[in-house]
Amino acid sequence: MDAPCREEERLEQGLAMLRSGDVGGGRAAVSEILRSRPGLADDLGRMGQALTAHERWEEAAALLEGALEERPSDPSLLNPLSVVCRKLGRIEDSIEAAERSLASEPGQPDALNNLGLALSKAGRLEDSAAAYRRALAADPRRCYVHYNLGLALSDLRLHEEALVAFDSALRLNRFFTAALLGLGSALLALGRPEEAREAFAACLARSPRDVRARILLGASFQKERRFEEAMAEYQRALEIDPRSVEARNNLGTALQGARRWKEARGVLAALVQAEPGFADGWANLGYVLGILNCLTEAESAVRRALGIRPLDAQSWAHLGFVMMAAGRVSEAVVAYRRAGELDPGFDAARSNEGVAQLLSGDFAPGWVNYESRHAKGAGNGNERFRERRRWRGERLEGQSILVHCEQGLGDALQFVRYLPLLAARGAEVHIEVHGVLKPLVEAMPGVHAAYAWGEPLPATDVHCPLVSLPLGFCTRLDTIPAPVPYLAPPPGLARAWQARLPRTGGRRIGVAWAGNPRHENDHNHSIPLATFEALFRAAPGDHFFSLQKEPVAADSARLPAQPNVTDLGPQLDSFGDTAAVISQLDLVIAVDTSVAHLAGALGCPVWVLLPFAPDWRWLLGRDDSPWYPSARLFRQPSPSAWESVLEEVSRSLAADRGAAATLSAVA
Repeated sequence: MDAPCREEERLEQGLAMLRSGDVGGGRAAVSEILRSRPGLADDLGRMGQALTAHERWEEAAALLEGALEERPSDPSLLNPLSVVCRKLGRIEDSIEAAERSLASEPGQPDALNNLGLALSKAGRLEDSAAAYRRALAADPRRCYVHYNLGLALSDLRLHEEALVAFDSALRLNRFFTAALLGLGSALLALGRPEEAREAFAACLARSPRDVRARILLGASFQKERRFEEAMAEYQRALEIDPRSVEARNNLGTALQGARRWKEARGVLAALVQAEPGFADGWANLGYVLGILNCLTEAESAVRRALGIRPLDAQSWAHLGFVMMAAGRVSEAVVAYRRAGELDPGFDAARSNEGVAQLLSGDFAPGWVNYESRHAKGAGNGNERFRERRRWRGERLEGQSILVHCEQGLGDALQFVRYLPLLAARGAEVHIEVHGVLKPLVEAMPGVHAAYAWGEPLPATDVHCPLVSLPLGFCTRLDTIPAPVPYLAPPPGLARAWQARLPRTGGRRIGVAWAGNPRHENDHNHSIPLATFEALFRAAPGDHFFSLQKEPVAADSARLPAQPNVTDLGPQLDSFGDTAAVISQLDLVIAVDTSVAHLAGALGCPVWVLLPFAPDWRWLLGRDDSPWYPSARLFRQPSPSAWESVLEEVSRSLAADRGAAATLSAVA
C-alpha cells in the first residue's frame, strides 16, 4: 500500500475515533499524519470546513487545528475554527481564533462577527456590540451582523438602539424573519405591544407554523394582561410543537396572571418533570406554590432553579417572595438584595427589598429602596409628572405641591395624614385622588383643592407621589404621624345615617370580610363568608352591619339567613356614606381592606384580621399599629388559618362584653 493511501486510512481512522467520542485519540491521529507528511493544510482545511456543514464539530476542530499547525495565521482556517469552537462551547478558544484572524488581517467583517458571537456567549455584551459595530463599519451591507448587533443590544436592555439595528437588517432583507421577530421583541420590551403584534403577525402571515412567532404574539397579549388571548396563542404554539418548553412555561405564567393558580401549578409541575434542567420552570413553579401557601415545596422548587442557574436574578427574587410568604423576612431581604446585585436594572427586586425592610420596621433604607417602584415603565402613571420638579423634603413656603395617588384606596386613606404636614411647611396643597375619596380628602385641614383621577390638574411648583411622603418626612417607627381622627364624615351624611341606622340591642359592629377580588393575593387576604359568619353566631347579643360594598353572589345569598346582620352594602353610595356609618358604630371588624384603613383614620375602634404574611404596614409580631392607635391586630398563626383568628376574635368579643357588663353592674 503506498503512503498516501495509508495516510488517508489513518485519517479516516482518526475521524472515526472523533465520531466515537475519542477526542484525544482522534486529534493525535491527525497530528501524526501532519508530522509524517507536511503540506496537507489546504486539504485538511477544506475537509474541516466541509464537516462544519454537517455539524461534525469535533472532527472539524481537529482538522482545522491540524491545518493551523502549518499555517497558524491563516484567516481562512481561523474564522471557521472560531465558529466550530463556539459550537463546542470552547468560548475562550473561539475568541482567541477570531482575534488571531484579526491580528493577521484587521477589519475582516467575518472575523469581527465571529468575535462578537463568541464575546456574547462569554457574557461580554458591550464588547460583543463593539465588535459588531466594527464589522458594520467595514461592511454595512451585512444584514445578519445588524441582526446580531440587535440581539446584543436587546440583552443590554438598549431596546431603542436594538430597534434601529433590527430595522437596518430588515431594510437589507425584508424577508429576514428572525430580524422581524427581534424587532417585535424590542417593541414589546419598550412597552409598545400593539406595534409588536404587527411584527409577529407579519411573521405568521409568511409562516403560520412559526412557533417562536406564535409564542411572542402570546407574550404581546400577556404584556397587556389579556391573559385569555395569550393562552390561546400558547396553546396554538403547542399544537404545532407539543414539546415547546417556552410555550409551556409561558402558558403557566399566563395562568398565573389570570390567577388560575392550581392550573398554573399543574402546567409548570408537568413542565419541570419533563424538563428537570429548566431553571425558569422551577422558579415559576416555586412562585405559584408560594401563592398557594405550599411553602416547603415552594422553597425547594426555587432552590432547585438556583442550583441550575445560581446567578439568575429572577430566581433570587422568587426566593425573596417565598421567604416573605414564610415569614422569614431577613432572608427575604438578602434574596431581594442578591437579585438586585445580579441585575442592577431589576427595579422590582429593589422595591421588594424595601417592602421587606418596611415590614421589619427598618424604615430608613426601606423608604429609599421602595422608591424603585417608580422606575421608568412601571406603569403607575407617574410618567405624567416627569417634567415637574419632585419634592424631596425641603421647605415649601410660598410654593404649591401636587400630591398624586398611585396605589389603592387603603394606601390613599393611610397616607393622606401627611397632607396637613405639607401645609404646615408652607405649601399650597393640591391632591389627585380616587374619585370616591375626593369628598373626604378635600375637607381635610390644609388641603387647598382635591381632584378626582381624570380631572384637569393645576400647574404646581413641585409634585410628589402620595406614598413617597414618608420618605420626604424621614418617617421612622417612632415619628409616624398618627393624630386620629384625621378624616371625618361629611356632617350631613353623619346626621342622616344616625337617623337611618336601626336601633338594636348590644353593640353595633361593622364588618368587612373580603378585599378587592382583583388583587393578586386576595385569596390570602379575604375570608369566605361561610367561615366569617362564625362571629355572628358567637355574639348573638350584638348586631352586625355589613360594610361589604360588592360581596360575591354566594355571600349575598348567605347574608339574609343571619338574624343579627343588616346588609348596608347596597346603600353605601360613597366612602362618605361608609365613613358616616362607621362614626355611628362601636367597633369595626375587617380584613386588610380599605374599610379597616377608613375606620383607623376616623379613630374608630377597629379589629384588623391579618394573613400569616401581612402587608408591610402592619409590621411583625405586634397586636397594635403605630399607624392607627385605635386598631387591634389579629394575626394568622400559620398560612390559611382563619378559623384560629376567628376563634380569638370571638373570645375577645365575649371578654369585652363581660368587662362591659361588670362595669355596668359596678356603676
